Amino acid sequence: GIEVDPEDLLNGEDDEQDASEGDHEGLDEFMEDDETQEIADLSGVCNQVLGSGDCYHPYIPVVVGYTRSYQTSDGIATETVTVVREDGFTVVTETADGQTVSADFDCTPDGVAGWNFDESIMETVEGVPSDLTVDIDIEGMQLPKEISAGDAWQALVTTTVGIQAGGADSKNVIQIELDYTAAGEEVITTPGGRFRAMRVDFTSSGENILVVTGPAGTFSQTIFTLQGSGSEWYVECLGKVRSVAYASWTGIASVESETRMELMDFGIQ
Repeated sequence: GIEVDPEDLLNGEDDEQDASEGDHEGLDEFMEDDETQEIADLSGVCNQVLGSGDCYHPYIPVVVGYTRSYQTSDGIATETVTVVREDGFTVVTETADGQTVSADFDCTPDGVAGWNFDESIMETVEGVPSDLTVDIDIEGMQLPKEISAGDAWQALVTTTVGIQAGGADSKNVIQIELDYTAAGEEVITTPGGRFRAMRVDFTSSGENILVVTGPAGTFSQTIFTLQGSGSEWYVECLGKVRSVAYASWTGIASVESETRMELMDFGIQ
């Protein structure tokens, strides 16, 4: 077997952010709605993205070259649709620290299923001196095609991170359950404009189990458990324009994290 050092599994520091379920106290740090500003006219971009292709979704533009840039607490992040297939599409994200992350999404008759490789998951494996393989399995919807206030849906995301190190075959199995509720439409202002958006609230729970198979046999250990919550705001033809998420990982080490982003710019390359 191999020895697992918590410091190797976790490259981060505790902070004082309260990530308890439903705690959205910090939302007032976003831009206040400017009622003197006109709501953005998206007719032009709608003509380009609505009904485009077999993988159409009113709240998620699926067009090759469609790009959105966001202001985050760490700097500017950019998302670009790079590939569109009949049954799905690929989004490449350039993070504020210069990393490039690719995520595949599936199109279904009911909506879009997919998952971006979350920064908090990266923190649980960052620093491990080995080659990683990542497999992500999605059950349920990220965003249904038809959304009305009060609608609720679920998703189950299982991320398996394979690790080859020290003569042992190890894997981190990270399973996250997400419960979504459509709160209703709101008018919000971001650096990219003023929009009428659908707010979707969510809670998350899960665990990270380390499974190690070596000459001495197989053992497993729960490394972290997760509790989190947040909100996302979606605009027709445009996609996500704002999000906030709180997460609390507890176990052999503890991390409290808060991620925020607001739309700065968008367009089709």
